[in-house]
Amino acid sequence: MAIEERDSCGVGFVCRIDGKPDPNIVRWGVQAVKNLTHRGAIGGDGKTGDGAGVLTQIPRKFFGRVLRDLGYEISDIKNLAVG
Repeated sequence: MAIEERDSCGVGFVCRIDGKPDPNIVRWGVQAVKNLTHRGAIGGDGKTGDGAGVLTQIPRKFFGRVLRDLGYEISDIKNLAVG
């Protein structure tokens, strides 16, 4: 009898091979998450799977400008974290 493993959640990966930022990457990532209804679980919004999410880079230049505009200082932009 062959054993077939079927309990793992799905994974999607979207990127631009040239590494350039592109808002379509986020759109495609959200679409990938919407298609991952792993284990039949769907979040309360009916669009995303349970526990699924999209990981993106922190737009450090943008946050740096916003922080300066708001009058805040940060020791180094590399110390910035968001959640």
